[in-house]
Amino acid sequence: LRGGNASRIARGGMRSGLVFMFTAATRAFQRPRAPRRAVWTRRGDRATDADAPETARVTVETADGTRVISARRGELLRSALLRRGATPHNGNSMLINCRGLGTCGTCAMEITGDVEPAAPSARERLRLSFPPHELRPNLRLACQVVVQGDVRAKKFDGFWGARPTLAAAAAAETYFGELEYVLDAAAVRGPAPCPLCDGTEVVPC
Repeated sequence: LRGGNASRIARGGMRSGLVFMFTAATRAFQRPRAPRRAVWTRRGDRATDADAPETARVTVETADGTRVISARRGELLRSALLRRGATPHNGNSMLINCRGLGTCGTCAMEITGDVEPAAPSARERLRLSFPPHELRPNLRLACQVVVQGDVRAKKFDGFWGARPTLAAAAAAETYFGELEYVLDAAAVRGPAPCPLCDGTEVVPC
């Protein structure tokens, strides 16, 4: 090969290698979307997914009472809370957290209801096995569960949310804007919550 052709081939190979590395790194951080579930009618006929309600009620319980927000089916619980002014984090952990990787444990909540996966993943169990957490029924990471129906979530006190008492209610702080959700592959992008009800109504205002 002539020197010019060899140089072009080398540059082309380098670009292809960089594209491959970037794509692999991106896919490594993406979380698979939750499977879309079919809806069954009383007669047993299979309906389309579009027939299912698009929203679900998420009840957040803190030491100050309960708040109900409307989340979209298929939305990660962490994203659903933050986008509507609620938060799965306490105090400084609103800033110091893993942004959805499931490694810091600061979004731990007691979660019951219709979520996927129904049982903690290996990643959740590993993180929640380390102090100050301890594995107990319904303890989940909000960044690792997808809302598929009505959900109830309790937030406990402390940086990691591991104390036995409920945390005080707090407004969400999203320091990095949309970058808060960059690792949430299943997050539903859409308009901001209604300014009248702040996303607390299940039906549109």
